[in-house]
Amino acid sequence: MSLPVRITRLIREREHEMADKALLLGVNDYLNVSRLRGCVRDVENMGGLLVDVFGFAAGNVKTLTDKLVVKSEVKKQMAWLFEDAEAGDRVVLHFSGHGSYTADKDGDEDDGRDELVCLYDMDFDDPESYLLDDELRAWTATKPDGVRLTIVLDNCNSGTGTRMVLPSASGKGGREAVVDLKTAVKRSLARPAATRGLAAGPAAPEPSAVVAAVDDPDGDDFV
Repeated sequence: MSLPVRITRLIREREHEMADKALLLGVNDYLNVSRLRGCVRDVENMGGLLVDVFGFAAGNVKTLTDKLVVKSEVKKQMAWLFEDAEAGDRVVLHFSGHGSYTADKDGDEDDGRDELVCLYDMDFDDPESYLLDDELRAWTATKPDGVRLTIVLDNCNSGTGTRMVLPSASGKGGREAVVDLKTAVKRSLARPAATRGLAAGPAAPEPSAVVAAVDDPDGDDFV
């Protein structure tokens, strides 16, 4: 193999190692609805966790806050998450902000309501100011095979943000999620103390949570 070919292959392999991506959305200061506290800090903390603990490249963790969290930009960056993603790559979408619901128009919800994520300019009269659970579900359907997708919706009415966690009475879109607590505890204890917030010294922060390992019974790399 010639030197230029080897160099090109090494570059491509290096690029693929950096393929893990995250889009973090946090809104405190809404244009039309009540203000929140802590959502921007949530996504800042998540960004640090992904980079410092889970090894994501800082350049592949995009954070949008407040007035930047509008539908045109959010959908653009959601498309970016799947660009060039390959089997084994990790993709994270995190939203922290207001959530609500509106009338279900396609009959896929047993309760007659579509849940939604409230973007910066939230206005019930303007569908371009929020993301429906149907839209999120349609986006997840475009996930490349083998890509490991994790979605965190830290908002009200997020239970069916992408699909049912437990099967609905009609059987539409259901999937049971099984939490393996034994594995969760083992993974938490296996991390170095510093990454668990247990570094020595009086200023060491207290651990805030243990992230549970979620079994993936469908084998679709989506939790």
